Amino acid sequence: MTTPDRATTERECLLTVDGPFSLPLMLASVLRRANDAVDLVIGEEYRRLLVHAGRPFLLRVGGGEASDRVRLILRGIDQPPDEAAMEFAEQSVRRLFCLDHSPGPFYAHVREDPVLGSLAGKLAGMRPLGSPNVFEMLVIAILGQQISMIAAGAIKARLVGALGAAAQFDERLYRAFPTPEALAGATNDQYLAVAFSRRKAEYARDLATQVANGELDLEAFRGRPHLEILDRLLALRGIGRWTAEYVLLRGYGYPDALPAGDAGLRRQIARYYHLDPAPTEAEIMARAEPWTPYRSWATLYLWNADLEHRASG
Repeated sequence: MTTPDRATTERECLLTVDGPFSLPLMLASVLRRANDAVDLVIGEEYRRLLVHAGRPFLLRVGGGEASDRVRLILRGIDQPPDEAAMEFAEQSVRRLFCLDHSPGPFYAHVREDPVLGSLAGKLAGMRPLGSPNVFEMLVIAILGQQISMIAAGAIKARLVGALGAAAQFDERLYRAFPTPEALAGATNDQYLAVAFSRRKAEYARDLATQVANGELDLEAFRGRPHLEILDRLLALRGIGRWTAEYVLLRGYGYPDALPAGDAGLRRQIARYYHLDPAPTEAEIMARAEPWTPYRSWATLYLWNADLEHRASG
């Protein structure tokens, strides 16, 4: 049996980007999470397994001919993607790389800030790495509650390996983030086996069940006012203020979220603004007031203040 080659199973297109954009910085942010099981950097491109209408596709994102373009390449297993799959892939890339939200206004707003003004120059074009859907980011936020980024990444890798769809392209096996149906149907033992706590397993399964049966449409919140989305998220079981603000920032791409209780943000503010002791959550909220309405961007740039362009192996 002859295996179809790439030329007959893939399609590509160029996507426009609104405002300053740096794919190398975005890739560097992915590389920081060395054990990520879903967001991958291979060479100088981003890769992820997407599943559309029950079919797996390999998504690849690389640089375009100009800085305001990115190249999307989508490959099927045995046939090229159709128009619906290409539209799904484009929507996914726009959400993943925040292509429709320019950091330009944020740069102008913090020009006089001694820390953020400098970071805006150093990290020009950096954007929050999101996810194709809010459900994925919300589950990631739940499993990351009150543990380190390294521990959260390890749990995510085990979860994806146990419950995510898999497909092989060339010699590499790729895995997708589990669907709401997969997480809703998982047993308590399956969650515990990948190192979820019992409480977090309850939260994740409850969320997945609501999404899978149509009770909860997280995507319908897009574009709603900040406080309305915040209230909707806080009403969900197991979702506190940090989780909700984090998902507003990375899941919805909202420009003015502030996860003030984040330990990493606290450390970075203390370091770069020379504060000792480190600020409390209330002090962070007060300090961040002048950053409004771009507190998401300020948070992102402080989180990544030590990020450098790195070779992507």
